[in-house]
Amino acid sequence: MGKQQFGNVRKLPSGRWQARPPTLDGRLVPAKMAFPTKADATLWLDTVWTQLAMGLDLDPSRSRVALEQFSWI
Repeated sequence: MGKQQFGNVRKLPSGRWQARPPTLDGRLVPAKMAFPTKADATLWLDTVWTQLAMGLDLDPSRSRVALEQFSWI
């Protein structure tokens, strides 16, 4: 069995990487920034997953706190 992945990381035509975490309804929503490396984008997704696992509500439509305030990247 393969590794289960949270969200999606893809390479943009610019050469930068885009991270897309899933919403509660399963849609993939792109991060507001692009990352220089795939590792950076994956680390950002891991951070989002960890925050969700801790019970933090990061849905911008339901919260007044922006995701960038929680992220250290």
